[in-house]
Amino acid sequence: MKQYLLRMPLLLLFAALAVDASAARQTPTTGRVVDPDGTAVAYATVVLLDAETQLAGTATAADGSFSLKVPAGRYRLTIQYLGYETLTRDVDTPGDLGEFVLHPASVEMQEVVVKTSLVRREADRFVMEIAGSPVALGKDGTELLKQAPGV
Repeated sequence: MKQYLLRMPLLLLFAALAVDASAARQTPTTGRVVDPDGTAVAYATVVLLDAETQLAGTATAADGSFSLKVPAGRYRLTIQYLGYETLTRDVDTPGDLGEFVLHPASVEMQEVVVKTSLVRREADRFVMEIAGSPVALGKDGTELLKQAPGV
């Protein structure tokens, strides 16, 4: 029992040093994401991959900057943001990776059709369904009846 108590502090010290040594291998890698005009792209998704395994990920700050803590090495960096083309580059860490420029993605639609059915015809009457519609917000039944067609 006495030997166990003497070995316990040594074991705790060894465990603490092992955790500290693994944390020391994680080094900061920084960069900044901008658009073609040089304006910061806030809240873009930044992911660092080793083959297909994600090592680290974050979102850019309001000024477009990001920081990831990973072991030194060569990785694939992927940056995505809605309305922009996805950017993928091979990078060496640690250090400042510089600025990454995201280019707007051009998406073209043929047409948009919006259909709604607030009024429904039944055999002997018309039914207006206004529950959850903007027409019903902040109004009571009397006000709604005054606006209903044919009343």
